[in-house]
Amino acid sequence: MPAASKRPQNLTSLGRMQQRERERKIKELKKRAGRKLLLTNMSQRLWDDCLEHKACVRSNMAHNMLKLYWAVPKTIMSGEIDNISKFCELSWYD
Repeated sequence: MPAASKRPQNLTSLGRMQQRERERKIKELKKRAGRKLLLTNMSQRLWDDCLEHKACVRSNMAHNMLKLYWAVPKTIMSGEIDNISKFCELSWYD
């Protein structure tokens, strides 16, 4: 079965654009994790840990998005300011 047929067919034009944007961001996140693994000469078995670290870093960074008003996505979702010193002091595998 082709991958395109697994997607919901009732998406509006805006919904399809949002879905493509989400898929693009996930693809970029996977690329960054792969690059980080190569740069640090770590085993491919740690790929999921590196991906989780990159996702946490991204969710704790401010984005240029109108809805967020330069706030951090995690703060918008939880209402709490997260401590990011763990990301600044240590590398992803420490």
